[in-house]
Amino acid sequence: MILKQENFCLHNKVRPSLLILAFTALFAGCSWQEYFVIVNETNFPVTVQYNLSETANGFGFFDSEPSAYPFNPTGDIDWSNKLNIKDIDSSKTGISVTLPSKSTLLIGSLMNEHYESHNQKDVNDRVNLKNISIIHPERAFEITGENFENYFRKRNGNIEFRINSLALQ
Repeated sequence: MILKQENFCLHNKVRPSLLILAFTALFAGCSWQEYFVIVNETNFPVTVQYNLSETANGFGFFDSEPSAYPFNPTGDIDWSNKLNIKDIDSSKTGISVTLPSKSTLLIGSLMNEHYESHNQKDVNDRVNLKNISIIHPERAFEITGENFENYFRKRNGNIEFRINSLALQ
């Protein structure tokens, strides 16, 4: 009888531990990130300049220190191979970098939220992007909040603007 009592006590100790482990695994798998990226598919480097503002509420989701990544041989972003880029704009809220050909510039991210539009209610107070200028030898692009969705589209979990032959037309 004592043996059965010990088994019962062990069973009661294991069950809460399994529940805690199950909840931890469940919530660990629910995290995601959406990246704002500029993808240069052309054979020429482009200059990317953008200006940030202070956010009205919380932290902004556009970065003052962007990062760049080359394409891997299959044409996907090689997240494990960060490129060395330098911001040549010395102001606190201005960014100006040269994005090499066949590479991607990460300019912002949202964690555990989905971006739908620049005037989306739940993220609107944290949109800290004033404007973006992208200068390619064949064409320049001026992007603001009002025309952001004309250039940036959701694709593979990213909100991206692809500079390619179609965009240059």
